[in-house]
Amino acid sequence: IPLFLIGKPGTSKSLAKSIVGEAMQGRASESRLFQDFSQCIHVTYQCSPLSTPEGIKSVFREASQYQKDKDISEYVAMVILDEVGLAEDSNTMALKSLHALLENGCSPDGNVETGEVNSTNKVSFCGMSNWALDPAKMNRGVLVSREEPSRDDLIFTASGILHDLGENILDKQRLKLIVDCYLQLLEIQQNTNLKDGSPEIFGLRDFYSFLKTIAMKLQIGQQDSDRD
Repeated sequence: IPLFLIGKPGTSKSLAKSIVGEAMQGRASESRLFQDFSQCIHVTYQCSPLSTPEGIKSVFREASQYQKDKDISEYVAMVILDEVGLAEDSNTMALKSLHALLENGCSPDGNVETGEVNSTNKVSFCGMSNWALDPAKMNRGVLVSREEPSRDDLIFTASGILHDLGENILDKQRLKLIVDCYLQLLEIQQNTNLKDGSPEIFGLRDFYSFLKTIAMKLQIGQQDSDRD
């Protein structure tokens, strides 16, 4: 079943893909649970407004070649279209070939299947985008929408980031203050966008990067104090 993963930048779409890729190694997986699943190889294509139907089709053809003459109960290939929403702006209508590829698959020699579908030619699919796609495409698969995190989610994530960088770098009260400032910034940005249609500038990645910058500066300050 095709999968569409939708969410703004910083909502861990790529991280989720990496975690699944590391886990689905078949019998070689470190997780006992995933050892009973097929080994999965990712065939990734970075979409853009310059993408073409032939470029999209070539990724499915490559994935099909990986599956050729293999037992798909043990070995599968997955096409991942990253930033697939950008391809909707292509002058060549790059995603027009996606409907048939999702439903019928593509043979290793590049032919789109018609009639009875060969199971080894039909590959798994995941499309990741920062915004929702045309319903005609998303209705062909399962939609997973990553919503914007709540205040509690941000505090929890920020605590985890700082904990990984070092114990007791920033106390809870100051951390909450930073989160509240970020949420106020987003509110101002949203109100501005509604008035003049300007694009979003600040997002989750800026928030995470800001936290890491603060943590590094505090660590340097602590090290300097220890030397003194």
